[in-house]
Amino acid sequence: MSQVARNFTEQAYETRQERRQVSSSQKAVSVTIGEWVTVILCAVILAGLAYFVINNQSALYEMNKNIATVEADIENQQTRNEDLSMQVSELSTYERVWAKAKEQGLELREDNVKVVEGE
Repeated sequence: MSQVARNFTEQAYETRQERRQVSSSQKAVSVTIGEWVTVILCAVILAGLAYFVINNQSALYEMNKNIATVEADIENQQTRNEDLSMQVSELSTYERVWAKAKEQGLELREDNVKVVEGE
């Protein structure tokens, strides 16, 4: 009797296995045209967004590089301007001007000196 029950259980198990095989083979996925269009459209949109982001990042990088170059040029020019201002102040001292005037043969005559007030 236990052999009969065992055979019955094995047959039931085999029957379930056959049903699973049949049902799994019937589950073939069919994709509709609308689904394909949706997937392709999403892929195109994703690619477009990726291109847009990369393009903007490239433009920002280039702009930041140009800004850094201009700022460096401005700093160099400011340093040069400060150096030239120092040279002007050194070269325009009264003693230097008087020494250059003497080299040129000019003399200071007290009766010919006029005082000009600065504004």
